[in-house]
Amino acid sequence: MSGPTTRPTTRSGTRPTGKATAGPATTSAKRSTQVSTTVSTTKPIKGEPYEPSPRRIGEWLGDRDYQRYLVREATSLLLGLYALWLLVGLLALAIGPAAFELWRAAHHSPWSYLAHLLAFAAALYHAVTWIRLLPLTMPPLFGGRLDDVGWRRLAWILSGVSSVALLLYLTWA
Repeated sequence: MSGPTTRPTTRSGTRPTGKATAGPATTSAKRSTQVSTTVSTTKPIKGEPYEPSPRRIGEWLGDRDYQRYLVREATSLLLGLYALWLLVGLLALAIGPAAFELWRAAHHSPWSYLAHLLAFAAALYHAVTWIRLLPLTMPPLFGGRLDDVGWRRLAWILSGVSSVALLLYLTWA
């Protein structure tokens, strides 16, 4: 079974358009509907699936933007693993005090401190790149461009104030 076909092509690699070709008149209706130019593959035709150009192995090593994208995605995987570890601690707390103390005892090794430090660095990098990326991906709202420095500063201030307020509430509540 082969992949889905999108549109029929003729033997010469062209697609029928319904327009007659320039040149001598022919009696065959089939030949009069062919176009002599090939179809450009740079823009997908509406209704066809997007097929990205294949990358060669190691091509991303020379592309700084793609490297930053891959690092950002790797930090999300690290944060996902850290969230699972915290979920294990929550389940240990639900099981009972002995299981939770065993989970807490696992945190008193140098490897655990290093893992927490890496998770914090990954969270910080992920947050910074997200705040830098967000104005570029959101549609213009509030009657202006969201890629201005003022909007970024406002986002940093609001996230900092809300984080401190949440920390103070959880500490003294």
